[in-house]
Amino acid sequence: MPARPWPYVWEPSNRGAGSSDAVAGLVGALIVGLWSARQLPRRPSYLYAAYFASYLTGMAAAGPRVGTLGGSAAAAAVMTIRRAGRPEQLRMLLTAVVVVGAVAMVALHDTHGVGLVTGLILGLLFASKRETPWAEPDIATKPDPVRP
Repeated sequence: MPARPWPYVWEPSNRGAGSSDAVAGLVGALIVGLWSARQLPRRPSYLYAAYFASYLTGMAAAGPRVGTLGGSAAAAAVMTIRRAGRPEQLRMLLTAVVVVGAVAMVALHDTHGVGLVTGLILGLLFASKRETPWAEPDIATKPDPVRP
């Protein structure tokens, strides 16, 4: 909800993107959660986060073809790193994709960027209010099983 006024400021006649702005907020919060979790979340969530941020950034900057290529490349890179058993590199890549995408989309006046930033900020605020300290990550470095 904190991100909701920006579409009216940047484009008063545009009333779309409400639910995808909310999803952007969830993606931003997911990135904060990646750094505190003992295990990585299920594959669809972080694959979607990589695709979502890259696709929308590319689309805002240069159109749907660039967005599709960027989103697909980001999802492929994430899956390659995950299968190689490198959770820290996976966290860094996902964080970079989302933060760079958020900054770029805000600069391009795309409201999805505001959603990403809002999710990141709220995730950090809630994380700072935790009563228990973060546990050391205990992430299995085994690659995900390949399913037919």
